[in-house]
Amino acid sequence: MPHAEKVAVVLAAYNEGPNLALLLPRLRAVLDALGLPWEMVLVLDGDDGAHEWVARFAQGLLPGQVKVSWSPQRRGFGNALREGFRLVSPDAVYVATLDCDLNHSPEELPRFVEALRQGGVQVVVGSRYLNGGMVSVLPWWKRWASSLTNRALALLTGTPLTDITSNYRLYRREVVQGLAQACGANDFSFAPQVILHLARRGVRIAEVPIAFHPRRHGVSKLPKASTTLGYLRLFTVHLFLRLVPWGKGKARDGGG
Repeated sequence: MPHAEKVAVVLAAYNEGPNLALLLPRLRAVLDALGLPWEMVLVLDGDDGAHEWVARFAQGLLPGQVKVSWSPQRRGFGNALREGFRLVSPDAVYVATLDCDLNHSPEELPRFVEALRQGGVQVVVGSRYLNGGMVSVLPWWKRWASSLTNRALALLTGTPLTDITSNYRLYRREVVQGLAQACGANDFSFAPQVILHLARRGVRIAEVPIAFHPRRHGVSKLPKASTTLGYLRLFTVHLFLRLVPWGKGKARDGGG
């Protein structure tokens, strides 16, 4: 692989200190093994001391190789990822996102890089539901929300993706540059909002199968009510854009 293809990994976490302590050494080993320059961009919210542990973790790395934005208050998933995208270095070629609760295995990241380099696509999404994927455990309400959202994607855009809600992704750097302005959702509907926005603009998206594991520590931070409302708002906006072509320039791609 060409050495110039720098990888930036954006991680958004709210009180996930114990899980980060397990994830980051594994992620570092994966990135080192890729043989590419890399950086981690961590957007950390909460008061569990995770930002202090990350500062110690970064001491053994190159200056600027780990960037941290910390707030004691919860900023929301959408705001956190937008902040992370803003902090990505201009020389990064690829931008990855994955969950910080160990639902996602960092060891699968090289397959994303290979798919993006060879597949003629601009975004690679990790799918739990693609052939070869696996879900170790998922609460019924999360499975219901995920299934509903993925079915709606096919109806709204005709994009045959199987896992629109997955946050395990690898983007080309130029793809994420306009997302802060185009995608305004601040809850977990930000993830499908991004895919809908990109699909409507003809961005080429592929999927690779992934394994989805239960979190090691703590409980899910996904708020059921606000996430459900966010999905409904997203569907309503995109249904309007699909049925009323002249509305394309009138509405943002859902959320706000």
